[in-house]
Amino acid sequence: MRIVFLGRLADRFGQERRVDLSANLTVADAIEALEDDDVGLLRAPGISYVLDHHVVGLDMILGDAKELAFLPPVSGG
Repeated sequence: MRIVFLGRLADRFGQERRVDLSANLTVADAIEALEDDDVGLLRAPGISYVLDHHVVGLDMILGDAKELAFLPPVSGG
């Protein structure tokens, strides 16, 4: 699966990663599978989870999705 980090998250995690994930995992499971010390940032208030271009919750099953993106809240003017 393609994991995409947008905005300030890309500064910390890089723009994207490729990860092998089981289809029966949830978005929350996918976060834990990233095995990064800062995955807590991906659960911060305001982060949106976008699975194949649809905003979803942490409990959404990955299924046959091709991309999971993490979108931080918009800031600035």
